[in-house]
Amino acid sequence: MDGNRRFAKIHDIPIAKGHILGVDATIKILSLCLMCDIRVISIYMFSIENFKRPKGQLDALMEIIKIYLLYLSKRGGLLDRYGARMRVLGRLELLEEDMLLTIQRATDRTRNYGNKIINVYFSYTSRDEIAGAIRQTVAGCKIPVEADNVIDDLVRDSSTKRSHSINLDPNLYDGLEKKSLRVGHPMAIYPQNITTKTLTDHMLNAGDPPLDLLIRTSGAHRLSDFLLWQCHEKTRILFPETLWPDFGRWQLFCAIREWQRGEQKLMADSSKKSPFRWRCHDVFDQILAIPINHRCTLKSIQKDIKGLHRLPEHLSVIFSLGKEEDSMRRLMDQVADMVAWGACAGVLTFSVYEKNGTLKPYMQMLYQVVTSKLSLYYGHSLKQPVVRILAPHHGVYCPSPAQSASEKVNSNGITLLLLSARDGRETLVDLTKSIAKIRQTEKLPLADINIELIDAKLGEINSHLSQSIPNLWNYTENSSSYSSGSNKLSTTFWPVKKEPDLLIITGPCIKLDGYPPWQIRLTEIYCTGKQGSSITRHKAVKYQTFLKGLYQYAGAEMRFGR
Repeated sequence: MDGNRRFAKIHDIPIAKGHILGVDATIKILSLCLMCDIRVISIYMFSIENFKRPKGQLDALMEIIKIYLLYLSKRGGLLDRYGARMRVLGRLELLEEDMLLTIQRATDRTRNYGNKIINVYFSYTSRDEIAGAIRQTVAGCKIPVEADNVIDDLVRDSSTKRSHSINLDPNLYDGLEKKSLRVGHPMAIYPQNITTKTLTDHMLNAGDPPLDLLIRTSGAHRLSDFLLWQCHEKTRILFPETLWPDFGRWQLFCAIREWQRGEQKLMADSSKKSPFRWRCHDVFDQILAIPINHRCTLKSIQKDIKGLHRLPEHLSVIFSLGKEEDSMRRLMDQVADMVAWGACAGVLTFSVYEKNGTLKPYMQMLYQVVTSKLSLYYGHSLKQPVVRILAPHHGVYCPSPAQSASEKVNSNGITLLLLSARDGRETLVDLTKSIAKIRQTEKLPLADINIELIDAKLGEINSHLSQSIPNLWNYTENSSSYSSGSNKLSTTFWPVKKEPDLLIITGPCIKLDGYPPWQIRLTEIYCTGKQGSSITRHKAVKYQTFLKGLYQYAGAEMRFGR
């Protein structure tokens, strides 16, 4: 539901009018979805970041939302007719008392309407939700009998029977250590038994079916901290250019049909030849690539990006390993191309995601391929950047101190981070286990288990690797061990920027395929729109595709909730 204010600006109407038109569009879309018998519909109504907006805008928006909630929930209204109950999910304790009463009134009305669910995410961010799930899980390990009494029901779900009544007396609770007015069912779990399902069961939408389709309107190609945990793998993500007030029946039909085509293609035999139209697209792209490939040099790349006012500091790419005999060589060549193009453009941090982590055991080989590719652009110049390769759970590969000091005088160095599905949800599970053990032994307050703590702990994974580099040189593939060199490495390396600025997805559609969810709340996402083929020399990303991604990032508008 994005684009109300821009719609108002374009049509020269008050911002409040734009929000009203956005609400009208929401009601129409909800009606269409319920008519299509969609069981669960989730709406991102208001982010915690939106509290940064001017007070006048906030007050007007809150009044509109109150009217909207009561209108939807009235007897004989839309939700009543289609048998849908409303849940308002988020940090509701941040809202004013009159808004809380309105929410309670609306959700109480719809509690017994039917089995369909309308999730209204209000005063919400996904990182806050994940932190809350980790906090609840840890509390369950520490105090099993009171595991369900960690966070007041009003904060998590305003519609279930567990929060049938609201008591706004501030003396009843104190921040995150507050006690619920109900008696929870005992739930004990040992830290070592925590799994992804454990955290999923503590998310705000626990019990809902997996998220199939996520639509973010207005042309913004970011998730903006919405449902990061839920859409991290198989969810189809669409970024239509239409502003939300203009998003109607036809746009919804096209989105659902596109999702259906993707599901049909997924169920088809993967060994079948690609559709004729995709082969035609590949031929056309190859023809267009001819003049660009001829001028793909260090100077030409710098010329191509000269007009861009912003470049990503951290560029990430999702690759998939093919089934051909030489698929590993092709994958390494693609990674080397991406690093070389990015280095010429001034990007210094790269991450490559391959779901199964196929590249991680071959860091030395990948290092050789990347440095050889860089030498084609820098001509063995002393200005060629030094490369280091990092892989969580595997270690670091970088040149010896003597080599890096004697052969390279450039103050810049390139960091290449290798990621896999193991570094996504599973890493958050491992972190939860660690925090649970710490809380059992060191009296860690629940209030300290927050976004900042989780962010810092995840950052330590890379920072520990970075700090270990001066003493660890020769990577041993089988044992993941190192031997010390006689000299210290120069300070050409620096900490890794954790969150990618730009994520390039290779393939016909946007699916994250298990990519680490925590790091991409504000990442610009660019999809190549097709996969590699024999016609395109099996390259999933060609130079012009890479360049389009940089241009999309440079042109993206970053408002950060304002």
